[in-house]
Amino acid sequence: MIVHQRQRQFSAKRYGKRRLYANLRIAEYWICDHGGNSELNTPPAMWVYRLQPDGRYEQQNTETNTCFSKACGTHVRLWRPRRKQAPRFQWLDAKQDRWRDRETDTEFALQEREMRTAATLLHGLLGDVLPLEARDRVVEAWRSRGLPADVAAQLLAVRAAPDTWHALIDPDTPGDRDDRPPPGGW
Repeated sequence: MIVHQRQRQFSAKRYGKRRLYANLRIAEYWICDHGGNSELNTPPAMWVYRLQPDGRYEQQNTETNTCFSKACGTHVRLWRPRRKQAPRFQWLDAKQDRWRDRETDTEFALQEREMRTAATLLHGLLGDVLPLEARDRVVEAWRSRGLPADVAAQLLAVRAAPDTWHALIDPDTPGDRDDRPPPGGW
């Protein structure tokens, strides 16, 4: 697999390189335009060419800047997180069910550390107030929705009033739930 970053004069060179890559039996080659060129004001784009059995390259569909790479064995995309940020290549990790690159892996690791810290705090502060099943439901909700900004304050509030524990799952939920702790506690 070969990846080129597009330059203005690249299109003239592209066909000569295509013959060279075919002779070398390069399975795929990609041309990427990171966009944002002030002269052209272009969005990010990529073109993927896959070598066919007859020795010619066939362009793959990359309308969404995403393509399955046989060389990598997964989907790859050119993704711009925010308007003024440079786009970056990501690959789809099917086991983790998420797009990955070095920066998102760093962000994911930080979120995982924060989640483990919050879960430890939850079990430490509410272990004698809520059953494990309820605490596990809270952690599940946090994993799917994200941690609340004031997680420590919310845990302390539930410690003082255990029947409000559903607020840890859904802050908009009133405290009058059927599965709140009985008057004598769990």
